[in-house]
Formats: sequence, structure tokens, C-alpha cells
Amino acid sequence: MPPINNVVDVSNYVMLELGQPSHTYDLAALTGGGGTGPALRVPRAVEGETVETLDGVVRTLSASDGVIADGDDAAIGIARGHGRCIDRDQR
Repeated sequence: MPPINNVVDVSNYVMLELGQPSHTYDLAALTGGGGTGPALRVPRAVEGETVETLDGVVRTLSASDGVIADGDDAAIGIARGHGRCIDRDQR
């Protein structure tokens, strides 16, 4: 697992130690808080909705898939979503 950023690296270490997947989000990339800041929801996906995962693959979701969403977009499903992840350029 290549190093990415201190926050992501710690999250990955904890995941490996505990066997519990976790994910960090870039606060600046989250939307949908209605003016009070970002809000995350845990809805079912909309049939045919897509999400680009960190491996660069665009995946099509079904209505039975659970996702973590901000605004109207899926941030992640079972795999981590790309658009809101912390990267090497985060402070």
C-alpha cells in the first residue's frame, strides 16, 4: 500500500490492524449541508447511478446497494469513491 498522506496512511494502518475498513474525506469536497456545512447521508443507490472508485473504475450501482452520499451524489459504495478522497495535496 503506497503512502498517500499522513491522515490516509494512519487510516490505512488502523484498517490493517483492526480489519475494519475506514475512509477519510476531504471536507472541502463534500457538499449538501444546506448552508450549515457538508452533510453525509446513507441512502440506497438509485438504479443505474455511477461512482468512480479509487482504482479509476466507474461502477454502476443497483437500487439494492447502500452508499454514503453528500448532496445528490454517491461519495462511496462498497469501495471508496474517488471524488471526495484525501490526496497528497491536502493540508
